[in-house]
Amino acid sequence: MSSTVEVYLAYSGGMPALAQRIGVLLGVSGYFGTAQGYTYTINSTPGLGESGFATLRLSDTDWIEDDSGTSTAFEAYGYQLSTEVRNVHHLSRGEVQERLGRDFFDRLTGLGRPLALGDGMDIFADFLPGRGVRDFPPGTSWDEDGKELWFEPALHDADAKAAPAQEAQERTVPARGSVVVFEQNGLLQFVPHAAGGGDGLEAVAPVASARRDAGPDLLGRTLAEVLDRSAQADVVVDANPWEWVTGTSRMDADEYARAAVSVGFDLEGESFAAVPRGTYTGPAAGVAQGPVLEPLMVRESRPWDDRAMGELVLRLIDRLREHAHS
Repeated sequence: MSSTVEVYLAYSGGMPALAQRIGVLLGVSGYFGTAQGYTYTINSTPGLGESGFATLRLSDTDWIEDDSGTSTAFEAYGYQLSTEVRNVHHLSRGEVQERLGRDFFDRLTGLGRPLALGDGMDIFADFLPGRGVRDFPPGTSWDEDGKELWFEPALHDADAKAAPAQEAQERTVPARGSVVVFEQNGLLQFVPHAAGGGDGLEAVAPVASARRDAGPDLLGRTLAEVLDRSAQADVVVDANPWEWVTGTSRMDADEYARAAVSVGFDLEGESFAAVPRGTYTGPAAGVAQGPVLEPLMVRESRPWDDRAMGELVLRLIDRLREHAHS
């Protein structure tokens, strides 16, 4: 049995946008991103047992076409989400992976994009919007041997295969939103804030995390996607964002608040405000933000630019750190 189970996804947007949508649909508290891909850790899903956990990795697919004809079922998909489980000592690891993979596949049909589910040997199922899910007989190979079963003209004929390469990649331009970017020891946490039960905003999941050395382009794109999602009706998932922030930082909430600096971003149209805050010094209050450093505040109106916004995030964090050590 294969060491991983994959969900393959056809998605015309970039990977940062897909990563955010997957996080919402899977109900995770957060995820970690690099230029190579995104990682999710899940340990609260039924079937993993007391100590088991699953690692999901989103990346570009690694299928290479050797000729103009379709040779595998998975070449029609640009991204793959691999599932690997660990510490399920009393259970069959392969069976657990297949069950979890199917659960994730079923949830991700909510993307409304073509999907396929399989492993290193077989294709288990696929999904096409408007047609629905097809389940394949056990042992259906994803290569030419199973082509009679998995071939889908809308995905696998010559015209369909050429179309994705000709499409311009969709890119989110956020219209409004609210995000607080925390930084501690080079790790940035993009925490979306949405309207809660009261008059103000509350932190919601999923949190997007990245190291500062990911670079301004990825950091700016991450900010765009999290801002956009913070304004969506489905942003609030049943997960605690602070568990992700403190867990990835290996600190309790009070320790983290006293070590982290933050920048709050509020966007409306092309106008935005960036409000830098130092470390928190008050009584224990969870992940609280420190005082506003008004001389560092930025208010501007301009078209969205990933690199410029990423550079602004890094510049303000550097200024906050300089201030903390002055």
